[in-house]
Amino acid sequence: MFEPSRLLRVFGDIRREEIVTALLMTGTLFLLMAGYYVLKTVREPLILMSGTGRLSGAELRSYSGAMQALVLMVLVPLYGRVAARVPTVKLVIGVTVFFVVNIQLFALWAWLDLPGIGVAFYIWLGIFNLAVIAQFWSFANDLYRLESGARLFPIIAIGAAAGSPVGAFITGLLIRDGVDVYRLMQVTAVTLVLCAILIHAIHRRETVSRPAGASTERPLQLRGGFRLIARSGYLRLVVVMIILLSVVTRNGEYMLSRTVLEAAQEQVVERSEAAIAADGVHATMGRLGGGRADTLPSSPVDAAADRSGGLAGAMPVSRATEAVADVVRDAVSAADETLAREIVRDRTRRFIGGFYGDFYFWVNLLTLLVQGLLVSRLLRVGGMAAVVLLLPVVSLGVYAIFALGAGFAMIRWAKTAEKVVDYSVMNTARALLWLPTTREEKYNAKLAVDTFFVRFGGVLTALCVFVAGDLLAWSIPAFAAANVVLALIWLWFAFRVVRENRRLQDSVPEVAQSGRDAVH
Repeated sequence: MFEPSRLLRVFGDIRREEIVTALLMTGTLFLLMAGYYVLKTVREPLILMSGTGRLSGAELRSYSGAMQALVLMVLVPLYGRVAARVPTVKLVIGVTVFFVVNIQLFALWAWLDLPGIGVAFYIWLGIFNLAVIAQFWSFANDLYRLESGARLFPIIAIGAAAGSPVGAFITGLLIRDGVDVYRLMQVTAVTLVLCAILIHAIHRRETVSRPAGASTERPLQLRGGFRLIARSGYLRLVVVMIILLSVVTRNGEYMLSRTVLEAAQEQVVERSEAAIAADGVHATMGRLGGGRADTLPSSPVDAAADRSGGLAGAMPVSRATEAVADVVRDAVSAADETLAREIVRDRTRRFIGGFYGDFYFWVNLLTLLVQGLLVSRLLRVGGMAAVVLLLPVVSLGVYAIFALGAGFAMIRWAKTAEKVVDYSVMNTARALLWLPTTREEKYNAKLAVDTFFVRFGGVLTALCVFVAGDLLAWSIPAFAAANVVLALIWLWFAFRVVRENRRLQDSVPEVAQSGRDAVH
Protein backbone atom coordinates (compact mmCIF):
# COMPACT_ATOMS: atom_id res chain seq x y z
CA MET A 1 0.00 0.00 0.00
CA PHE A 2 1.30 3.45 -0.94
CA GLU A 3 2.28 5.66 2.00
CA PRO A 4 2.82 9.40 1.39
CA SER A 5 5.32 9.51 4.25
CA ARG A 6 7.71 7.30 2.25
CA LEU A 7 7.68 9.74 -0.65
CA LEU A 8 8.08 12.76 1.61
CA ARG A 9 11.03 11.16 3.39
CA VAL A 10 13.03 11.93 0.25
CA PHE A 11 12.92 15.56 1.47
CA GLY A 12 13.34 14.93 5.20
CA ASP A 13 12.38 12.96 8.27
CA ILE A 14 8.59 13.17 8.52
CA ARG A 15 6.10 10.89 10.29
CA ARG A 16 2.65 9.84 9.12
CA GLU A 17 0.73 11.91 11.67
CA GLU A 18 2.72 15.05 10.74
CA ILE A 19 2.09 14.98 7.00
CA VAL A 20 -1.12 17.00 6.71
CA THR A 21 -0.03 19.90 8.95
CA ALA A 22 3.43 20.01 7.38
CA LEU A 23 1.94 20.16 3.87
CA LEU A 24 -0.47 22.91 4.93
CA MET A 25 2.42 24.90 6.38
CA THR A 26 4.47 24.35 3.21
CA GLY A 27 1.54 25.49 1.07
CA THR A 28 1.08 28.62 3.18
CA LEU A 29 4.73 29.59 2.79
CA PHE A 30 4.53 28.86 -0.94
CA LEU A 31 1.60 31.27 -1.32
CA LEU A 32 3.33 33.98 0.74
CA MET A 33 6.45 33.90 -1.41
CA ALA A 34 4.56 33.66 -4.70
CA GLY A 35 2.41 36.65 -3.70
CA TYR A 36 5.45 38.68 -2.70
CA TYR A 37 7.17 38.09 -6.04
CA VAL A 38 4.08 39.39 -7.83
CA LEU A 39 4.23 42.63 -5.82
CA LYS A 40 7.98 42.85 -6.34
CA THR A 41 7.34 43.15 -10.08
CA VAL A 42 4.77 45.90 -9.44
CA ARG A 43 7.22 47.80 -7.23
CA GLU A 44 10.01 48.53 -9.71
CA PRO A 45 8.22 50.65 -12.34
CA LEU A 46 6.33 52.51 -9.60
CA ILE A 47 9.45 53.63 -7.73
CA LEU A 48 11.70 54.16 -10.75
CA MET A 49 9.13 56.28 -12.59
CA SER A 50 8.35 58.40 -9.53
CA GLY A 51 11.39 60.66 -9.71
CA THR A 52 11.08 64.38 -9.14
CA GLY A 53 12.98 67.28 -10.61
CA ARG A 54 15.65 67.00 -7.90
CA LEU A 55 15.76 63.25 -7.25
CA SER A 56 15.78 60.37 -9.73
CA GLY A 57 13.73 57.24 -9.21
CA ALA A 58 16.91 55.30 -8.40
CA GLU A 59 17.86 57.83 -5.71
CA LEU A 60 14.35 57.70 -4.23
CA ARG A 61 14.73 53.91 -4.17
CA SER A 62 17.85 54.15 -2.01
CA TYR A 63 16.38 56.72 0.39
CA SER A 64 13.15 54.71 0.68
CA GLY A 65 15.17 51.73 1.88
CA ALA A 66 16.47 53.81 4.77
CA MET A 67 12.95 55.04 5.53
CA GLN A 68 11.83 51.45 6.08
CA ALA A 69 14.12 51.15 9.10
CA LEU A 70 12.65 54.33 10.60
CA VAL A 71 9.07 53.14 10.11
CA LEU A 72 9.92 49.79 11.71
CA MET A 73 11.16 51.54 14.86
CA VAL A 74 7.51 52.50 15.42
CA LEU A 75 5.82 49.34 14.12
CA VAL A 76 7.84 46.77 16.10
CA PRO A 77 6.78 48.06 19.57
CA LEU A 78 3.21 48.50 18.29
CA TYR A 79 3.17 44.86 17.17
CA GLY A 80 4.23 43.81 20.68
CA ARG A 81 1.36 45.73 22.24
CA VAL A 82 -1.19 44.14 19.92
CA ALA A 83 0.30 40.68 20.55
CA ALA A 84 -0.28 41.11 24.29
CA ARG A 85 -4.03 41.59 23.75
CA VAL A 86 -5.04 38.80 21.35
CA PRO A 87 -4.23 35.09 20.94
CA THR A 88 -1.29 34.61 18.63
CA VAL A 89 -3.32 32.76 15.97
CA LYS A 90 -5.66 35.75 15.76
CA LEU A 91 -2.61 38.01 15.62
CA VAL A 92 -1.19 36.12 12.63
CA ILE A 93 -4.49 36.07 10.75
CA GLY A 94 -5.27 39.68 11.69
CA VAL A 95 -1.92 41.00 10.42
CA THR A 96 -2.41 39.06 7.17
CA VAL A 97 -5.87 40.58 6.68
CA PHE A 98 -4.41 44.01 7.52
CA PHE A 99 -1.99 43.65 4.61
CA VAL A 100 -4.88 42.65 2.31
CA VAL A 101 -6.64 45.92 3.24
CA ASN A 102 -3.39 47.80 2.56
CA ILE A 103 -3.27 46.37 -0.96
CA GLN A 104 -6.80 47.58 -1.66
CA LEU A 105 -5.86 51.07 -0.46
CA PHE A 106 -2.86 51.11 -2.79
CA ALA A 107 -5.06 49.94 -5.67
CA LEU A 108 -7.46 52.81 -4.93
CA TRP A 109 -4.51 55.23 -4.71
CA ALA A 110 -3.32 54.08 -8.14
CA TRP A 111 -6.83 54.33 -9.62
CA LEU A 112 -7.13 57.92 -8.40
CA ASP A 113 -3.70 58.63 -9.93
CA LEU A 114 -2.51 60.56 -6.88
CA PRO A 115 1.20 61.40 -6.47
CA GLY A 116 3.57 59.66 -4.06
CA ILE A 117 2.47 56.05 -4.56
CA GLY A 118 5.90 54.88 -5.77
CA VAL A 119 7.75 55.82 -2.58
CA ALA A 120 4.93 54.76 -0.25
CA PHE A 121 4.51 51.37 -1.96
CA TYR A 122 8.26 50.73 -1.92
CA ILE A 123 8.49 51.41 1.81
CA TRP A 124 5.38 49.32 2.52
CA LEU A 125 6.51 46.34 0.44
CA GLY A 126 9.92 46.26 2.09
CA ILE A 127 8.18 45.95 5.46
CA PHE A 128 5.51 43.55 4.20
CA ASN A 129 7.84 40.92 2.76
CA LEU A 130 9.97 40.74 5.91
CA ALA A 131 7.03 40.89 8.34
CA VAL A 132 4.85 38.18 6.80
CA ILE A 133 7.74 35.71 6.52
CA ALA A 134 8.98 36.49 10.04
CA GLN A 135 5.46 36.04 11.41
CA PHE A 136 5.01 32.75 9.56
CA TRP A 137 8.15 31.31 11.13
CA SER A 138 7.11 32.69 14.53
CA PHE A 139 3.86 30.72 14.17
CA ALA A 140 5.83 27.62 13.10
CA ASN A 141 8.17 27.94 16.10
CA ASP A 142 5.11 28.26 18.35
CA LEU A 143 3.52 25.18 16.78
CA TYR A 144 6.45 22.76 16.82
CA ARG A 145 8.71 21.51 19.56
CA LEU A 146 12.49 21.42 19.27
CA GLU A 147 12.75 17.87 17.97
CA SER A 148 9.90 18.05 15.47
CA GLY A 149 10.83 21.56 14.31
CA ALA A 150 14.39 20.48 13.54
CA ARG A 151 13.03 17.62 11.42
CA LEU A 152 10.20 19.46 9.65
CA PHE A 153 11.46 23.02 9.05
CA PRO A 154 13.68 21.96 6.11
CA ILE A 155 10.61 20.39 4.47
CA ILE A 156 8.35 23.38 5.17
CA ALA A 157 10.98 25.75 3.76
CA ILE A 158 10.60 24.05 0.37
CA GLY A 159 7.47 26.19 0.05
CA ALA A 160 9.60 29.34 -0.05
CA ALA A 161 12.09 27.85 -2.50
CA ALA A 162 9.25 26.85 -4.86
CA GLY A 163 7.04 29.91 -4.36
CA SER A 164 9.64 32.44 -5.52
CA PRO A 165 10.17 31.14 -9.09
CA VAL A 166 6.51 30.22 -9.52
CA GLY A 167 5.42 33.72 -8.48
CA ALA A 168 7.88 35.30 -10.90
CA PHE A 169 6.79 32.96 -13.72
CA ILE A 170 3.07 33.63 -13.20
CA THR A 171 3.71 37.36 -13.12
CA GLY A 172 5.57 37.15 -16.42
CA LEU A 173 2.64 35.33 -18.02
CA LEU A 174 0.12 37.87 -16.73
CA ILE A 175 2.17 40.83 -17.93
CA ARG A 176 2.56 39.29 -21.40
CA ASP A 177 -1.24 38.89 -21.46
CA GLY A 178 -1.63 42.63 -20.85
CA VAL A 179 -2.56 42.61 -17.14
CA ASP A 180 -1.59 46.01 -15.69
CA VAL A 181 0.43 46.38 -12.52
CA TYR A 182 -2.53 47.47 -10.40
CA ARG A 183 -4.61 44.41 -11.17
CA LEU A 184 -1.55 42.31 -10.34
CA MET A 185 -1.90 43.57 -6.76
CA GLN A 186 -5.16 41.64 -6.47
CA VAL A 187 -3.32 38.38 -7.21
CA THR A 188 -1.34 38.86 -4.01
CA ALA A 189 -4.47 39.86 -2.12
CA VAL A 190 -6.03 36.51 -3.07
CA THR A 191 -2.93 34.57 -2.00
CA LEU A 192 -2.96 36.34 1.39
CA VAL A 193 -6.63 35.49 1.96
CA LEU A 194 -5.80 31.85 1.19
CA CYS A 195 -2.89 32.02 3.65
CA ALA A 196 -5.20 33.29 6.39
CA ILE A 197 -7.61 30.41 5.71
CA LEU A 198 -4.77 27.87 5.85
CA ILE A 199 -3.42 29.29 9.11
CA HIS A 200 -6.89 28.97 10.65
CA ALA A 201 -7.17 25.37 9.38
CA ILE A 202 -3.75 24.49 10.80
CA HIS A 203 -4.67 25.99 14.16
CA ARG A 204 -7.97 24.11 14.32
CA ARG A 205 -6.30 20.85 13.37
CA GLU A 206 -3.56 21.21 15.98
CA THR A 207 -6.03 22.29 18.66
CA VAL A 208 -8.10 19.15 18.08
CA SER A 209 -5.07 16.85 17.99
CA ARG A 210 -3.54 18.48 21.09
CA PRO A 211 -6.51 19.48 23.24
CA ALA A 212 -4.30 20.27 26.21
CA GLY A 213 -4.24 23.78 24.83
CA ALA A 214 -2.13 24.85 21.97
CA SER A 215 0.07 27.81 22.82
CA THR A 216 -1.37 29.68 19.82
CA GLU A 217 -4.60 30.12 21.86
CA ARG A 218 -2.88 32.41 24.37
CA PRO A 219 -1.84 36.06 24.02
CA LEU A 220 1.77 37.02 24.63
CA GLN A 221 3.04 38.89 27.65
CA LEU A 222 3.59 42.61 27.11
CA ARG A 223 7.30 42.64 26.27
CA GLY A 224 8.55 44.64 23.31
CA GLY A 225 10.88 43.08 20.77
CA PHE A 226 13.72 45.55 21.32
CA ARG A 227 13.50 45.11 25.09
CA LEU A 228 13.61 41.31 24.79
CA ILE A 229 16.70 41.51 22.60
CA ALA A 230 18.44 43.85 25.04
CA ARG A 231 17.82 41.39 27.93
CA SER A 232 19.00 38.25 26.13
CA GLY A 233 22.66 37.54 25.44
CA TYR A 234 21.68 34.90 22.88
CA LEU A 235 19.44 37.29 20.94
CA ARG A 236 22.08 40.01 20.97
CA LEU A 237 24.47 37.55 19.31
CA VAL A 238 21.79 36.64 16.75
CA VAL A 239 21.25 40.33 15.96
CA VAL A 240 24.95 40.96 15.31
CA MET A 241 25.17 37.84 13.15
CA ILE A 242 22.11 38.85 11.07
CA ILE A 243 23.42 42.40 10.57
CA LEU A 244 26.79 41.06 9.40
CA LEU A 245 25.03 38.58 7.11
CA SER A 246 23.04 41.42 5.59
CA VAL A 247 26.05 43.71 5.12
CA VAL A 248 28.34 41.07 3.62
CA THR A 249 25.80 39.68 1.16
CA ARG A 250 24.50 43.11 0.13
CA ASN A 251 28.06 44.34 -0.42
CA GLY A 252 28.39 41.32 -2.67
CA GLU A 253 25.31 42.42 -4.62
CA TYR A 254 26.95 45.78 -5.24
CA MET A 255 30.18 44.16 -6.42
CA LEU A 256 28.30 41.80 -8.72
CA SER A 257 26.35 44.74 -10.18
CA ARG A 258 29.55 46.61 -10.92
CA THR A 259 31.10 43.53 -12.49
CA VAL A 260 28.08 42.94 -14.72
CA LEU A 261 27.98 46.58 -15.76
CA GLU A 262 31.66 46.57 -16.68
CA ALA A 263 31.20 43.35 -18.65
CA ALA A 264 28.27 44.91 -20.52
CA GLN A 265 30.35 47.97 -21.38
CA GLU A 266 33.26 45.88 -22.63
CA GLN A 267 31.01 43.79 -24.84
CA VAL A 268 29.32 46.82 -26.40
CA VAL A 269 32.67 48.55 -26.98
CA GLU A 270 34.24 45.50 -28.59
CA ARG A 271 31.27 44.84 -30.86
CA SER A 272 30.91 48.50 -31.78
CA GLU A 273 34.57 49.00 -32.66
CA ALA A 274 34.73 45.81 -34.70
CA ALA A 275 31.49 46.52 -36.55
CA ILE A 276 32.38 50.16 -37.26
CA ALA A 277 35.70 49.09 -38.75
CA ALA A 278 34.00 46.50 -40.94
CA ASP A 279 30.67 48.04 -41.93
CA GLY A 280 30.66 51.74 -41.14
CA VAL A 281 28.89 53.76 -38.50
CA HIS A 282 25.26 53.79 -39.61
CA ALA A 283 25.07 50.07 -40.37
CA THR A 284 26.57 49.39 -36.92
CA MET A 285 24.06 51.64 -35.23
CA GLY A 286 21.29 49.80 -37.01
CA ARG A 287 22.56 46.44 -35.78
CA LEU A 288 23.04 47.67 -32.19
CA GLY A 289 19.53 49.05 -32.23
CA GLY A 290 18.08 45.72 -33.30
CA GLY A 291 18.05 46.15 -37.08
CA ARG A 292 17.09 49.83 -37.48
CA ALA A 293 19.18 52.90 -36.87
CA ASP A 294 16.21 54.66 -35.31
CA THR A 295 15.41 51.93 -32.74
CA LEU A 296 15.12 53.30 -29.20
CA PRO A 297 14.00 51.74 -25.89
CA SER A 298 10.35 50.77 -26.23
CA SER A 299 9.02 52.97 -23.43
CA PRO A 300 10.15 54.81 -20.29
CA VAL A 301 8.58 52.11 -18.15
CA ASP A 302 10.40 49.33 -20.00
CA ALA A 303 13.66 51.23 -19.79
CA ALA A 304 13.20 51.82 -16.07
CA ALA A 305 12.28 48.20 -15.44
CA ASP A 306 15.34 47.01 -17.37
CA ARG A 307 17.55 49.47 -15.56
CA SER A 308 16.40 48.11 -12.20
CA GLY A 309 17.46 44.55 -12.99
CA GLY A 310 20.12 43.93 -10.38
CA LEU A 311 21.71 47.37 -10.48
CA ALA A 312 20.71 48.53 -6.98
CA GLY A 313 23.73 50.28 -5.54
CA ALA A 314 25.64 50.47 -8.83
CA MET A 315 26.05 53.48 -11.11
CA PRO A 316 22.96 54.40 -13.13
CA VAL A 317 23.16 53.01 -16.66
CA SER A 318 22.77 56.53 -18.09
CA ARG A 319 26.06 57.54 -16.44
CA ALA A 320 27.90 54.24 -16.64
CA THR A 321 27.48 53.89 -20.40
CA GLU A 322 28.58 57.46 -21.18
CA ALA A 323 32.09 56.42 -22.16
CA VAL A 324 30.79 53.46 -24.15
CA ALA A 325 28.58 55.74 -26.22
CA ASP A 326 31.65 57.78 -27.14
CA VAL A 327 32.90 54.90 -29.28
CA VAL A 328 29.94 55.34 -31.59
CA ARG A 329 29.56 59.09 -31.10
CA ASP A 330 33.13 59.91 -32.15
CA ALA A 331 32.49 58.29 -35.51
CA VAL A 332 29.23 60.04 -36.34
CA SER A 333 28.04 63.56 -36.91
CA ALA A 334 26.64 65.72 -34.12
CA ALA A 335 23.13 65.03 -35.36
CA ASP A 336 23.58 61.33 -34.56
CA GLU A 337 25.04 61.78 -31.06
CA THR A 338 21.78 61.38 -29.11
CA LEU A 339 20.75 58.37 -31.16
CA ALA A 340 24.13 56.72 -30.58
CA ARG A 341 23.81 57.17 -26.82
CA GLU A 342 20.30 55.75 -26.70
CA ILE A 343 21.25 52.72 -28.80
CA VAL A 344 24.27 51.91 -26.62
CA ARG A 345 22.25 52.35 -23.43
CA ASP A 346 19.60 50.02 -24.81
CA ARG A 347 22.20 47.42 -25.76
CA THR A 348 23.77 47.63 -22.30
CA ARG A 349 20.39 47.17 -20.63
CA ARG A 350 19.73 44.12 -22.78
CA PHE A 351 23.01 42.54 -21.67
CA ILE A 352 22.27 43.25 -18.01
CA GLY A 353 18.67 42.05 -18.23
CA GLY A 354 19.76 38.87 -20.00
CA PHE A 355 22.45 38.19 -17.42
CA TYR A 356 20.17 38.59 -14.41
CA GLY A 357 17.38 36.59 -16.00
CA ASP A 358 19.75 33.67 -16.51
CA PHE A 359 21.45 34.24 -13.13
CA TYR A 360 18.22 34.08 -11.11
CA PHE A 361 16.95 31.12 -13.12
CA TRP A 362 19.90 29.06 -11.90
CA VAL A 363 19.71 30.50 -8.39
CA ASN A 364 16.03 29.55 -8.08
CA LEU A 365 16.49 26.09 -9.61
CA LEU A 366 19.52 25.21 -7.47
CA THR A 367 17.87 26.63 -4.35
CA LEU A 368 14.88 24.36 -4.85
CA LEU A 369 17.12 21.31 -5.32
CA VAL A 370 19.33 22.10 -2.33
CA GLN A 371 16.35 22.86 -0.09
CA GLY A 372 14.49 19.73 -1.11
CA LEU A 373 17.34 17.22 -1.15
CA LEU A 374 20.26 18.46 0.96
CA VAL A 375 19.24 20.75 3.83
CA SER A 376 17.53 18.13 6.02
CA ARG A 377 20.44 15.74 5.49
CA LEU A 378 22.99 18.43 6.29
CA LEU A 379 21.09 19.24 9.48
CA ARG A 380 20.85 15.59 10.46
CA VAL A 381 24.58 14.98 9.94
CA GLY A 382 26.09 18.25 11.14
CA GLY A 383 23.39 19.73 13.39
CA MET A 384 22.91 23.46 13.91
CA ALA A 385 26.61 24.14 13.45
CA ALA A 386 26.52 22.89 9.87
CA VAL A 387 23.56 25.01 8.74
CA VAL A 388 24.57 28.19 10.61
CA LEU A 389 28.27 28.15 9.69
CA LEU A 390 28.01 27.09 6.05
CA LEU A 391 27.04 30.49 4.60
CA PRO A 392 29.83 32.55 6.25
CA VAL A 393 32.34 29.91 5.13
CA VAL A 394 31.00 30.05 1.56
CA SER A 395 31.03 33.87 1.64
CA LEU A 396 34.68 33.82 2.74
CA GLY A 397 35.52 31.78 -0.35
CA VAL A 398 33.37 33.90 -2.65
CA TYR A 399 34.95 37.22 -1.68
CA ALA A 400 38.44 35.74 -1.64
CA ILE A 401 37.77 34.87 -5.31
CA PHE A 402 36.57 38.45 -5.91
CA ALA A 403 39.65 39.86 -4.15
CA LEU A 404 42.03 37.78 -6.27
CA GLY A 405 40.65 39.39 -9.41
CA ALA A 406 38.82 36.38 -10.82
CA GLY A 407 37.19 36.56 -14.22
CA PHE A 408 33.55 37.30 -14.94
CA ALA A 409 32.45 33.66 -15.24
CA MET A 410 34.09 32.65 -11.95
CA ILE A 411 32.55 35.63 -10.12
CA ARG A 412 29.12 34.79 -11.50
CA TRP A 413 29.12 31.18 -10.31
CA ALA A 414 30.72 32.03 -6.96
CA LYS A 415 27.95 34.53 -6.26
CA THR A 416 25.38 31.98 -7.46
CA ALA A 417 26.68 29.51 -4.87
CA GLU A 418 26.43 32.11 -2.09
CA LYS A 419 22.85 33.02 -2.99
CA VAL A 420 21.76 29.38 -3.18
CA VAL A 421 23.18 28.65 0.29
CA ASP A 422 21.63 31.85 1.65
CA TYR A 423 18.16 31.16 0.23
CA SER A 424 18.11 27.50 1.29
CA VAL A 425 20.44 26.46 4.13
CA MET A 426 20.65 29.83 5.90
CA ASN A 427 16.94 30.58 5.61
CA THR A 428 16.22 27.28 7.35
CA ALA A 429 18.89 27.98 9.98
CA ARG A 430 17.35 31.39 10.75
CA ALA A 431 14.03 29.68 11.49
CA LEU A 432 15.65 26.98 13.65
CA LEU A 433 17.48 29.54 15.80
CA TRP A 434 14.19 30.45 17.52
CA LEU A 435 13.05 26.98 18.58
CA PRO A 436 14.56 27.14 22.12
CA THR A 437 13.33 30.70 22.83
CA THR A 438 10.26 31.94 24.71
CA ARG A 439 6.94 32.62 22.97
CA GLU A 440 7.42 36.37 23.38
CA GLU A 441 10.83 36.09 21.73
CA LYS A 442 9.47 33.92 18.91
CA TYR A 443 7.00 36.65 17.90
CA ASN A 444 8.12 40.06 19.17
CA ALA A 445 11.90 39.69 19.12
CA LYS A 446 11.93 37.69 15.89
CA LEU A 447 9.89 40.38 14.14
CA ALA A 448 12.38 43.01 15.30
CA VAL A 449 15.38 40.96 14.14
CA ASP A 450 13.95 39.94 10.77
CA THR A 451 12.61 43.40 9.88
CA PHE A 452 14.35 46.31 11.62
CA PHE A 453 17.82 44.81 12.02
CA VAL A 454 17.83 43.35 8.50
CA ARG A 455 16.93 46.81 7.13
CA PHE A 456 19.55 48.36 9.42
CA GLY A 457 22.08 46.09 7.72
CA GLY A 458 20.91 47.55 4.42
CA VAL A 459 21.55 51.07 5.72
CA LEU A 460 25.09 50.07 6.75
CA THR A 461 25.63 48.62 3.28
CA ALA A 462 24.57 51.89 1.68
CA LEU A 463 27.12 53.65 3.91
CA CYS A 464 29.84 51.17 2.88
CA VAL A 465 29.06 51.69 -0.80
CA PHE A 466 29.05 55.47 -0.41
CA VAL A 467 32.39 55.60 1.43
CA ALA A 468 34.30 52.83 -0.34
CA GLY A 469 32.67 53.00 -3.75
CA ASP A 470 32.05 56.72 -4.21
CA LEU A 471 34.39 58.64 -1.91
CA LEU A 472 37.42 56.31 -1.93
CA ALA A 473 36.72 54.82 -5.39
CA TRP A 474 37.88 51.35 -4.35
CA SER A 475 38.28 48.72 -7.00
CA ILE A 476 36.23 45.52 -6.77
CA PRO A 477 39.20 43.47 -5.42
CA ALA A 478 39.82 46.07 -2.69
CA PHE A 479 36.13 46.13 -1.74
CA ALA A 480 36.10 42.32 -1.70
CA ALA A 481 39.15 42.19 0.58
CA ALA A 482 37.25 44.34 3.11
CA ASN A 483 34.29 41.99 2.75
CA VAL A 484 36.55 39.03 3.59
CA VAL A 485 37.38 40.70 6.90
CA LEU A 486 33.68 41.25 7.62
CA ALA A 487 32.95 37.62 6.73
CA LEU A 488 35.59 36.45 9.23
CA ILE A 489 33.93 38.54 11.96
CA TRP A 490 30.55 37.12 10.92
CA LEU A 491 31.95 33.56 11.18
CA TRP A 492 33.21 34.24 14.71
CA PHE A 493 29.79 35.50 15.83
CA ALA A 494 28.14 32.52 14.12
CA PHE A 495 30.30 30.17 16.21
CA ARG A 496 29.13 31.95 19.34
CA VAL A 497 25.49 31.75 18.27
CA VAL A 498 25.80 27.99 17.69
CA ARG A 499 27.40 27.48 21.10
CA GLU A 500 24.73 29.54 22.88
CA ASN A 501 21.94 27.81 20.94
CA ARG A 502 23.25 24.42 22.07
CA ARG A 503 23.31 25.63 25.68
CA LEU A 504 19.71 26.84 25.41
CA GLN A 505 18.53 23.57 23.89
CA ASP A 506 20.15 21.60 26.70
CA SER A 507 18.42 23.81 29.30
CA VAL A 508 14.90 23.46 27.86
CA PRO A 509 12.93 20.39 29.05
CA GLU A 510 10.98 18.65 26.26
CA VAL A 511 7.63 19.38 27.92
CA ALA A 512 8.28 23.11 27.65
CA GLN A 513 9.90 23.25 24.25
CA SER A 514 6.76 24.45 22.50
CA GLY A 515 6.41 27.68 24.41
CA ARG A 516 8.45 28.75 27.40
CA ASP A 517 7.17 31.64 29.48
CA ALA A 518 10.31 32.65 31.38
CA VAL A 519 12.81 35.08 29.93
CA HIS A 520 16.28 33.69 30.20
